[in-house]
Amino acid sequence: MQYNVITGTDFDEKYLEKIMALDAIVYESEYVGVLENMVNRYRVNKKTFVCIENADTGELVGYINFFPTTDELYDSITNTSPVIRDDDIAPHEIAEYNNEANHLFILSIAINPAYQSDKEAVITLGNGWIDYLCRLQNEYNYPITDITATAVSHSGMKFLRNYMFIQTRKLTDGNIVYICKEKFLEKLLKKDLYFKSYKDDIYLLYPFADNPNNQKADALFNEKKHLMETGQIPDIPMALLEGINDCLNYECKSAVASDLETVYLDEFRLLHTTDDYAPAGEEIVVGEESAYAIITTHKPTRMYVLTLLIPNCEFSTTQVEDQMSYDYMKIADPKNPGCYIEIHEYMKRTYGLLECGDGKCLLCMSNKPKNHNEFQNIMAAEVYNSMHIDYRIHSKMVEEWCTTNYAQYDYYEVYLSDTVIAFILNDFLEDIFDRIAITATYAFIAELIMFQNTALAKTNIKISNVLANDNDISHEEILNLYHDFGKTVHFWEIKNYKYTGTQAEAACITKAFGNEELKQIYYEHQEFLDHIVELKAAQIESRNGNVINVVATFLAIIQIQSFIVEPLAAFYKNMGIEVIYADQTFNTLLVCGSLTFLLVWYILRRKKKRIHKRNISKR
Repeated sequence: MQYNVITGTDFDEKYLEKIMALDAIVYESEYVGVLENMVNRYRVNKKTFVCIENADTGELVGYINFFPTTDELYDSITNTSPVIRDDDIAPHEIAEYNNEANHLFILSIAINPAYQSDKEAVITLGNGWIDYLCRLQNEYNYPITDITATAVSHSGMKFLRNYMFIQTRKLTDGNIVYICKEKFLEKLLKKDLYFKSYKDDIYLLYPFADNPNNQKADALFNEKKHLMETGQIPDIPMALLEGINDCLNYECKSAVASDLETVYLDEFRLLHTTDDYAPAGEEIVVGEESAYAIITTHKPTRMYVLTLLIPNCEFSTTQVEDQMSYDYMKIADPKNPGCYIEIHEYMKRTYGLLECGDGKCLLCMSNKPKNHNEFQNIMAAEVYNSMHIDYRIHSKMVEEWCTTNYAQYDYYEVYLSDTVIAFILNDFLEDIFDRIAITATYAFIAELIMFQNTALAKTNIKISNVLANDNDISHEEILNLYHDFGKTVHFWEIKNYKYTGTQAEAACITKAFGNEELKQIYYEHQEFLDHIVELKAAQIESRNGNVINVVATFLAIIQIQSFIVEPLAAFYKNMGIEVIYADQTFNTLLVCGSLTFLLVWYILRRKKKRIHKRNISKR
């Protein structure tokens, strides 16, 4: 459909009646203003509207109402007003454009519901508005410093996000003030914008571990099992729990499924930001979105896989992945309203669980992005719509990830990288519960492969810590490490999966995630530990040999006592010394020599220990 763009200088006051009528259709009654107030503001400054009309009928389809603010109004919007500023804005609070600095405020955005499904209408309105802003700057020499706005509807929030607005404050009435400034404003005016061209559900998988003394985790599972038994779990995570458990029981052998336990954890508000990662307390907030958390434990080894489900993600998928890669996956902190906490820190603080390997991402997608470069970024888990780089991925390896379809059945395509599974359905069903049921047939495999990852990471971390902190490891300690790893052997058996297609899917994910490389690192560590034990055994054997030699020498000296004492007695007799002192002299020499030997040995041993401790402290 074709649309025409008009501005506030192209119509008169009568046209405002059409705008007011559109407001009545779009907004809730409490946010519909008074025509007289709109007319009074329009009389102060007519360069305050951009509208689009149906090119065939002349019907008003949508509009954006904005204007420059006085310093007082700007301060009220950005700092002092506890509630939304809307139709209460008086004509004297609207400024004339000037040639130095202009703070703009968007009072309202509206698109007729009959046209909201037409992306062309939204894009035409947005582009028309940007073009008009550029005219104000370039033709009229009215520099724009920043643009503020508030949104009272879901579609309004989505529009502001797409047009480079970020959150700056939350009001007491629940509304949010947005702002577009600095490089966000630069990207807006250049039309360097991002619009999602596909639908997806995002599953983020994080590995954790703990120790047997962690009572928090045990209490967690007891509490959450009670919630499940009493039906106190939201529908979406309950569908995911049931889907994964059904697949484990149906597609896996009982030896694997019986050791796994899955519970619903919580619903988090996940932070969406930009790739300009700000420090704690200064986060750039593009928005928040619900993420449902479930957690699965392998009871014999106390390993865990946390799954965060973001259904119908409305934000940039590559930005979510980039936050995962950067370890900047933050949630609204339940203990500190208005603050955010990184997911690993939250799990450690709340449940005593420790990070144990890298996170992975499973995407259930409707289709590949229209732009192939974006799909490359998806598979590489790097942000596509970056705030500070303008180059693109150009890699043969990544291109292979994007073009190799590993699907084993005909209802989907699947593309794999070392971090991402792109699970693209031929029929992306609108019902989220139907999609969860289908995705669970692949998600349960990814979860089991994650336990392989976690087992290897946990063992390699333990070995690395042992080697870094104390080379003097015992054979018993090594056996304990091998014993813990042996408990995970079930995860490596391809015959765990009952069906050939599922076995093939598991083999592909295992290879893509680099588990074989991790296993090779484990074997190298294992060989090194065995070598250390062999060296230690040789050292002990050598030390025992030295002790035996010393004792043998000591006994030999005792045995030759008579050969030394008899000449010494004759010498003492000739010198007029009592012969009895010959035995005492020999015994004194023997004792003093032994004590001197022990003293030298003790000094050398202490010196060796000091050198060993100094070397450890330097690592």
